[in-house]
Amino acid sequence: MKAFVFPLLLIISSACFSQSKEFLYYFDKDLNMADEAHAVFYGTGAYENGLLKLMLYNNKDRHLIMIEHFADSTLRVTDGLFSSFNAKGNKESEGNFTNGKRDGDWVTWDENGHVLDSSFYENDRLKNSKRFFGYSRDKPMQVIQLDMEHRKFHCTYYTSNNMITEDTASANVLDKVFTKVETEPTFPGGDAAWSDYVKQLIKQHKDEADAEHGSCKVRFIVDLFGDVSEVTSVLCDNSWLANITTNAIRKGQKWIPGQQNGRYVSAYKFVTVAYTQKDD
Repeated sequence: MKAFVFPLLLIISSACFSQSKEFLYYFDKDLNMADEAHAVFYGTGAYENGLLKLMLYNNKDRHLIMIEHFADSTLRVTDGLFSSFNAKGNKESEGNFTNGKRDGDWVTWDENGHVLDSSFYENDRLKNSKRFFGYSRDKPMQVIQLDMEHRKFHCTYYTSNNMITEDTASANVLDKVFTKVETEPTFPGGDAAWSDYVKQLIKQHKDEADAEHGSCKVRFIVDLFGDVSEVTSVLCDNSWLANITTNAIRKGQKWIPGQQNGRYVSAYKFVTVAYTQKDD
């Protein structure tokens, strides 16, 4: 499951145990409603301080994936504390919702417990953000601070000798997207990790395949924070594969940004995915 899990907005099948006021929910692999026999995830819910507290688990190994609060048992509106966890049980992200919108401080961590992002939202609008890159001996090598309200951008770079250099500029630097950079954006773990990630998704959806083979080239932007946007299939001969590839990019983890002159920048990235049935 990705580092940050968006709130569940669907009404799902549930069984209610009225005596204990607990609810049981079942989800498929895409967190859509499912019956118990086909569930990939399940959740237990109970009212706490006027909100429905949902605890979501992996149905296979029963590990906790996330805790989320809702206005009521329909799970229509998120309201209150949200927390997500990785397979090791470590916290991946945490923040607060108010009437379905992010509000206040939100923090994400990597698998080693390092802070990756610390952001402040007001009525679902990002007000300021601080992001941390390239940890070495538990210290980040680069810290980027963004003040959206005043459109200010500040970046601090650290070396192994604790030497510091700083850049301060208008946040308009975020609007510049490079078509070519000295170091291209990469998926965490490199090309091999990207290939394994996509192969897993293909296997999960192989029953939906509409052809025995295909290829797809996708273009997208990786900004200097590692977030992706403008994901577009530019050359695909298979709509099923195009859907898998674009969703893999949109819903996957953050990428490692490209670099120009030793600085992280926003840049275009192209990836090509090929599929044949023998790959199964």
